[in-house]
Amino acid sequence: MSYDALRAAIREELEGRDLLLAPGPASEPHRWREETKNAGAVIRGEFILPTKGGSRDSGTTWPRLVLPVSQGSLVDVVKKYEEELCDPSSQACAFFRSCDPLRRARVLVSSAMTLDSVDGRRCIGQRELSWAGLEDKTIIESVCEGLEIPHLLARVVDVADLDGAEIEASLRSERGTVWSGDSSEGLNGGGSHVRWVSTELQRAEAREFFRLHCKRVRIAPFVEGLSVSIHGIIAGGAVAVFRPVEQIVARNSISGRFDYLGTSTFWIPPKRVYTSMRDAGRLIGTWLRDVWGVRGTFNVDGLATKGSFWPTEVNVRYSDGMWTIARSAGEIPLHLFDVVIRARGCSTRLPEELERDVIRDVERDPQVAVWITIDHLKIQSPEVFLLLDDHGCHVVSANGPCNAKITFTASGGLAYGEVTFAAGVLASGDLVGDVVRSILRTLDHEWHLGYEGLEVGGIEMFHMQ
Repeated sequence: MSYDALRAAIREELEGRDLLLAPGPASEPHRWREETKNAGAVIRGEFILPTKGGSRDSGTTWPRLVLPVSQGSLVDVVKKYEEELCDPSSQACAFFRSCDPLRRARVLVSSAMTLDSVDGRRCIGQRELSWAGLEDKTIIESVCEGLEIPHLLARVVDVADLDGAEIEASLRSERGTVWSGDSSEGLNGGGSHVRWVSTELQRAEAREFFRLHCKRVRIAPFVEGLSVSIHGIIAGGAVAVFRPVEQIVARNSISGRFDYLGTSTFWIPPKRVYTSMRDAGRLIGTWLRDVWGVRGTFNVDGLATKGSFWPTEVNVRYSDGMWTIARSAGEIPLHLFDVVIRARGCSTRLPEELERDVIRDVERDPQVAVWITIDHLKIQSPEVFLLLDDHGCHVVSANGPCNAKITFTASGGLAYGEVTFAAGVLASGDLVGDVVRSILRTLDHEWHLGYEGLEVGGIEMFHMQ
């Protein structure tokens, strides 16, 4: 099987190597620990964020330093984390010296990072700085046009020109427009720099936000569709592309904000959408390889409608959707193989059967990862037990029948809630966004979270397929 070749390459690179773990914004840091141990690496310490399960103790025996975070979005927290690694505080330096006094360890970092060293120790797993710029949301139409991939009619404007109503009015659909900011301030994601504009108030608020944080803004018509992504991996001159992933994104018609909540591989797209997503992924993956020298994992996000896929951005890193894909069949060793590809360059070969094997196992064993982030002051219990049935979602007692649970971890004024489902609750073909919408509305009813105007796009469209 192709996975054996991946595991062999991983062990060859990591077995016996001293490592300091710095997972940063990884979806599931506890999986970093397990797979790194299984590869035979010697973990000397771990520098973690208390978000998305980062501080969860999974039987670790090595020292751990949790970075304290203040109030802010997850993107703000991630930026602070990378800043701390680039210019470590005296506390962090003392921690690294205590774990690795001879500076023999390498620092395993997230593929979203670009730093080459931490306190004199070489990094492994990072991406090149030029690749990070490819995530700028204002370039997607030019990329698609050059590759002859169908794309939305959108315009990119300087923030100084946002006062002019003509451009926005010419692109406006019945439900308004969507504004996406560039990467002037570095990494942005999770909907932090995207706004749905359908009212004068939203328009004014969007102008103010983007003038503060961006230089250019992409304006596109609002299109009703399902948020989706297609993932792939580049190695040894080959490009493998996997199957489509549902992105669980909530939007608010009142605030105009988008909130990224997770990913699922339960969704089965119509054949035409399936084909167009994989075709776009392969064309963009080939372009990333040939023009930019990219190696490792990538994904293309976009909107799926009944018969089309509209790309909206490219990410050159090991994203949340890849973590969800890799959960299938026990554990597909894609993450550390991605690390090996980035460390070794073009010498690492991609097994011919990998694409086929991954698609097969994801279809046989679909997975989901959902996180809900809210103000920690509104949390009434660290664990919320839920019953999902034909009538919706209900909060129940811990001792009663339940088939889903939310476990919250509070940090820096925010609470990060992991949603888990009992076996059999979700079935192949389910739109998990529909289930999450029901959960959010139930939480809003119980805790008054201010979710008026909450929507999850594309649900009704694909329920009718």
